[in-house]
Amino acid sequence: MKSKIFRLIRKVLSEISGALVISALVIAIFIAIFANEGIMRIVAPVIVFAVGLLLYWLSSLIADKKDRD
Repeated sequence: MKSKIFRLIRKVLSEISGALVISALVIAIFIAIFANEGIMRIVAPVIVFAVGLLLYWLSSLIADKKDRD
């Protein structure tokens, strides 16, 4: 029973962190587009997008983590 509660808490927290990562990713892409000049207007949002996908992937790994039982 305790394991199911911990699994549920871990899934909820990872879903919340995933939603925060995606929200921050959208805001950061717009900031990267409008705050930079020249070629960095293209490069910076791509880098921000890649880092955001990495963080989202890490939060999904936490959600799919198996219990030790």
